[in-house]
Amino acid sequence: MAGITFSEVMRGGFALGSFHPAIGEQAGQAAGNELAMHATVTIPSIDRFLDDPQHSGNLTGAMDYPALGGRLPAAGQVRLLSPGADSGLRHMEYRFEFLQQGQPRCFLGRKDVRDDAGEVDLW
Repeated sequence: MAGITFSEVMRGGFALGSFHPAIGEQAGQAAGNELAMHATVTIPSIDRFLDDPQHSGNLTGAMDYPALGGRLPAAGQVRLLSPGADSGLRHMEYRFEFLQQGQPRCFLGRKDVRDDAGEVDLW
């Protein structure tokens, strides 16, 4: 049972209190506020990952956002390439939990991955 581990950083404009990703990103960019998620992703079993689109992996790393107090250790789960509503659409769904001033917080994120017809796609 072979697995895989990789690291990634996702960053972009971010505004606390916004519940729509695009609006929060625009407000964060306008205010010069950037959030960064530094994560190491571990998929324990490639076979389970390929057989079960709902199979999750583990996240460890940190959330970096000055308004929350800077870099905060975090851990959570990720589902890579779960099916989307449209053919050729997959989601990468992230759940990162951390403590901010002793209070539990949760960051939920999603990346959409599309099959670009005629192009080589890494994922």
